[in-house]
Amino acid sequence: MKKPLIIIVIAIVIIGAGVAVYLVTQSEDTNTNAPTNSAIQTNTSAATNTSADTNTESADRYIGDDFTILQPADWTQSQISGTLVSFHNTSEVNPEGSAAKKINFQSYMAVSFDMVNERSLAEINDLTIDQIKASIPSAEVIASSDETINGRPAKFSVLTLSQQEVDYTVFIAVTSKGDKYYAISGNTTTDKWTDYEDLFYQTARSFVFKNF
Repeated sequence: MKKPLIIIVIAIVIIGAGVAVYLVTQSEDTNTNAPTNSAIQTNTSAATNTSADTNTESADRYIGDDFTILQPADWTQSQISGTLVSFHNTSEVNPEGSAAKKINFQSYMAVSFDMVNERSLAEINDLTIDQIKASIPSAEVIASSDETINGRPAKFSVLTLSQQEVDYTVFIAVTSKGDKYYAISGNTTTDKWTDYEDLFYQTARSFVFKNF
């Protein structure tokens, strides 16, 4: 049975370090060909190089069953269990001796979905944020905005939190169409947030619903 999206998003945020290690392992073992199950899709494109100074200008477009989204240029596609697709920056280097370096953390983005179940977008967004705060006491919303993605309303949020002695900044965009809603999430260290802020926003805004 597929886990609710909110649980998946919280798990991605909470176990960021473990997710990063898992992503690297999947990338090395599968050469960007992700495993499949009822909650996972495969990709039609893969990154070829890695760079810390990435943007969406030369990115490939990931094509899923119900949506497409730009893959951040030079990031590697991997798979976080329960998500539709995820990307991480395998070239990222954290300072020697830092907590992020010790756990081999690498910044990543992921897309997940769940059913609306008669909830409004505002209710879905508020529930997601509230559950993250309840699960991670250090979590704090530092920015939020109403946006439009592919002509559909969206909610963007940015949170800061601390896990495993690492300060993270987490980006979450929520949008819906029909009976489904999607979360586009990004996680990086707070020290690198200014490097990735535009990338996270641009990638979320590149999300396009296919006809369904």
